[in-house]
Amino acid sequence: MAEYLEAPDFLSFCIENADRFSKRDWLASLSLLTLRKRFHTSLPQFQVYSQCLLKAAELNFPDSVHLLLHRYGVICYAPAVWRLIPIMTARVPCMTPKQIALCAWGLGRTLVHEEQAWAALGG
Repeated sequence: MAEYLEAPDFLSFCIENADRFSKRDWLASLSLLTLRKRFHTSLPQFQVYSQCLLKAAELNFPDSVHLLLHRYGVICYAPAVWRLIPIMTARVPCMTPKQIALCAWGLGRTLVHEEQAWAALGG
């Protein structure tokens, strides 16, 4: 993945290989996106990429939804955060304080105000 310096090329690679991506690959790709040239969340490839990732989020990330929320928070992409809220609220009782803090940061960074989600997080 690291050899793709331009965001459109990187995203195309991720989309083409989505069916082979592990949880670790998805998280790494979200992190690497912030380092790609010409990246913006309005890119059509990013919309497809995000849909691929979120489609299987409940299956692939039940115990680590906080990591997705954090990474989407880093890139300030609220639509994905909104879609992850049901998974997050279901998992909050099993989360550590550190995981809850990452969730809260992701919601706050993307300006997502969903009253029940914040109440579940303890705020």
